[in-house]
Amino acid sequence: MLIAVCSIFANAQAVSSSALKAYTLADGRISIELPAEPALEKEDADGVLSMSYTSEIEGLLVNISEFSYSDGSSMTEDPEMNDSMLEAFFTGVLNGIKETQMDDDAIEIGAIDEIEFAGMSGKEQMIKMNGIPTYTRGLVGDGRLYFIGVMSSDDAQIKRILASFKVNKQKAKASSAK
Repeated sequence: MLIAVCSIFANAQAVSSSALKAYTLADGRISIELPAEPALEKEDADGVLSMSYTSEIEGLLVNISEFSYSDGSSMTEDPEMNDSMLEAFFTGVLNGIKETQMDDDAIEIGAIDEIEFAGMSGKEQMIKMNGIPTYTRGLVGDGRLYFIGVMSSDDAQIKRILASFKVNKQKAKASSAK
């Protein structure tokens, strides 16, 4: 899944700014603006439930993933595990890019920065592929891990999408997933 997303990122073309629409995902736990109706890929393996939503139009790709324990218990109580999961995410993104066999000269990898966003701690990295920026963000909060990737040649569009991501607190503890 991650490799497929990285491959799409690597081969995306620039596009002019498009209209975004607000969507509510994950049984109402997540709100975000997206370019198109998102497709859901859901997996429950080894007690971990992952829900990954992908929304794309030509030249704009957004991926949002939420990870939680299948039984609804909190994933985020152990800071060392949180750091390990965030590091694994960013390592996976870079490995996925390498597997696209893109020319090294076409890839610029930025530093991984610590961030605070919407009351959650996390990390963020910017990577340019063929000159097109891709922002990846990993966040820890409300007993879950969230990963967001946005690729577009339009910086304002990227910032708008990232800023629109919200975890709806009233539903964050729900254990079912749709």
